[in-house]
Amino acid sequence: LSSGLSVDYMAGVLNKSVVYLYKLRDKNEYGFLLPPEYIIPTGEETLDSLVAMFN
Repeated sequence: LSSGLSVDYMAGVLNKSVVYLYKLRDKNEYGFLLPPEYIIPTGEETLDSLVAMFN
């Protein structure tokens, strides 16, 4: 709990035992300005992971 991210707040302050953090599929080339062609695949990967977690 040292990076100051929202997951640290959820775990530390709100005392949540399970916290997830999703990152964009970028490899440090675009940062948070992901090109449009990456947006749909990123959403699909995120949805697939959520479906797998809750099944």
